[in-house]
Amino acid sequence: MPSVLFFSISLFFIFGTFAGINKIFFIFLLVSLIFLQFRKNPRIFLKFILLAIFSFSAGYFYFILRTPQIDFLTLKNISAKKVITAEIVSEPKIYETYQKFTAKYNGVKIIISAPIFYQIKFGDITEIEIKLEKITDTKQNMQKFFLKGSAKKIKITGEHKTIFNQILKFKKNLESKLALQIPSTPFEIISGLLYGKDISSIELKSNFKNAGLSHLTAMSGYNLTIISSFVFNILKYFSISKFLINFISIPILVIFVIFAGAQGSIVRAFIMSVVLILIKNSGRIPLSRNILLGAALLITLINPISLSFDLGFQLSFLATVGIIYLAPQLEKFFTKFASLGNSKIIRIIQKTFSETLGAQIMVLPLIWHYFDELNILSVFSNLIILPLIPFFMLIGFIILLFIFIPVVPLILSYPFEWFAILINIFSHLPILYFNPPIAYIIFIYIYIFYLIYQFNKKNIPDFSMKIKT
Repeated sequence: MPSVLFFSISLFFIFGTFAGINKIFFIFLLVSLIFLQFRKNPRIFLKFILLAIFSFSAGYFYFILRTPQIDFLTLKNISAKKVITAEIVSEPKIYETYQKFTAKYNGVKIIISAPIFYQIKFGDITEIEIKLEKITDTKQNMQKFFLKGSAKKIKITGEHKTIFNQILKFKKNLESKLALQIPSTPFEIISGLLYGKDISSIELKSNFKNAGLSHLTAMSGYNLTIISSFVFNILKYFSISKFLINFISIPILVIFVIFAGAQGSIVRAFIMSVVLILIKNSGRIPLSRNILLGAALLITLINPISLSFDLGFQLSFLATVGIIYLAPQLEKFFTKFASLGNSKIIRIIQKTFSETLGAQIMVLPLIWHYFDELNILSVFSNLIILPLIPFFMLIGFIILLFIFIPVVPLILSYPFEWFAILINIFSHLPILYFNPPIAYIIFIYIYIFYLIYQFNKKNIPDFSMKIKT
């Protein structure tokens, strides 16, 4: 009973926070679940509906209370300023001709575009000559972004020194050393796969896009989930205890988080990766279900808009669902119809392939929605490339570990040259773009969750709330 009670309260509380953004859809979902429960067991209908409405309402009002309020007078005063003294609170994102970063002035976050030649970094205290304007996009307002502008002149006047600054400096030093030791193409692919750094090479970036694989270097939160699962499988191969698996794998994930910039979305993806490791160690579906939902509830309590607007978290959450619920079914299928043997290494390869495929089935519809277009033939490139990603990420990680040993990074970087050739081949496939409407995406997810329901009928929560004796 406590397990089901926790599951029910958490689920409907999360639905309530979602309803703060999309009221109609999630109220419809709530009513549908209540109706289905009534059809299943009318005797417990009143108990269930009271619990559902209470938890749903609590989530909705919590979202309202935590939604950032706009102080129009403050925004008006700041907008009128020509020069502001602000702290850089994000790593600059470099584009071809300009850079973009977030600065904070008087508690207000401002999205700033600036010429690329300014050498600025996280934590710099700057004097910026700028023309500001209000951001009218509701989505950005909910993420506490109310102003934006283009910087005409930037002068660094100081630095806010924190542990995070030192971590980023260490990361940049490693990046600089790595860039000197291996060719540019492997360097860009490793940076993209491991911590989501934008690819600067126009040709390589175009190849990834045309092959339908841009999401591999853009969504480090998802990649973090995949590598955590892969590391777990490798450690389990050596028959290491559960305690040691946690002791080894979690610090490895921390390193990835540091290299990805340790921003909020990456930290939330890290939480999901730790949750995945705990779930794999538990091996029990009911406990796994509550650990997964508990993590989502924790992240919702910390930042209610994360579930709606944080793409990195959404992808890592869905990837975790795919690994837990779809991968075992895929593994059974491959073992039965496409088994390559029964050795430990073969089993790890099959498990990794099944988990990567299960994760991809869950995240691809959302990626198609965010990227607004789907190259139908990219399904083939994804099926071939995606199972290789954990292995390439592991090689990239090993390269970073041996970065201070001459020649070793160069030798280990050769597979990435071959990887780039493979991407180039897939980029020349015919491009058949299709913009899937949101209704298609919703239908796909309804069908996927229906399959998960069918696979796990025996483990569906019993909402009767009876205490077993």
